Amino acid sequence: MSLGMILLITATSATGQPASATAKGLLLQGEDTAAKPIKWGKPILVENFSGTKINTKSWYVYDSPNATPPRSKGAVRVRNGKVELTGGFNAGGKDVSGGMAMRLNQMYGRWEARFRSERGAGYSPVILLWPKTERWPADGEIDIIEVPWSARDKAMHYIHNGPKNTKRGHTFKGDFTRWHTVAVEWLPTKVTYWVDGKKSWVVTDPKLIPKTSHMHLTLQNDWGCNMWAPCRNAQTPDHVTMYVDWVKVYRLPGSERKPEPSSIDPTTPLSTR
Repeated sequence: MSLGMILLITATSATGQPASATAKGLLLQGEDTAAKPIKWGKPILVENFSGTKINTKSWYVYDSPNATPPRSKGAVRVRNGKVELTGGFNAGGKDVSGGMAMRLNQMYGRWEARFRSERGAGYSPVILLWPKTERWPADGEIDIIEVPWSARDKAMHYIHNGPKNTKRGHTFKGDFTRWHTVAVEWLPTKVTYWVDGKKSWVVTDPKLIPKTSHMHLTLQNDWGCNMWAPCRNAQTPDHVTMYVDWVKVYRLPGSERKPEPSSIDPTTPLSTR
């Protein structure tokens, strides 16, 4: 898909209603071109998902089949140089999905991932940053990309922050059954989202920008049945897979706060609005 095919639909306010493109704290593509670009240099971590197993020194695979959303280690596997996160019924007849969290946490930086998803109601692919502290929503959440719509014909960026869960989102069209590269740059004063090398949304409202916790990347193909993600139906295939080809993490140049490992296994973020 050409870059020109990624079109803005709307931005949503903290109440979930459409927000003006000129609302305070929202800068759409082209409005911050005077800002000096950051020279990110070489990534501090590159994950190409080679081999046949998840590198458990770098990743924690969720295993909470009785939680909401239900997730299982058996729903995550590495094959053909990609990680596959698959939703579907397990051997016990329970509808579960898969997710995994990076063990590396850092304050600010850039995260990139290349992914695609199969169609199917009942599952919501999402790539996000989750606070190391696990204090949600107080310490924020940065959703790099979410694709809850079963046709995978549009997606959203989203951001949460603070004890009152101040939040805002930006929705756009695209064919997400095909490969796309998504990225986010998290800075003390700005969060910038990218799709296929093109800036798609910039958030500058200080109330929305997390500043109180290191964060780590998560990959999730979440079981979904809510106002955003339609429930599984008769047209849903037995299994619906999200594929991730690679992930890269960059440290913010000059940052005094170095990356940290998770001291304990992270819990399973809900990515709940």
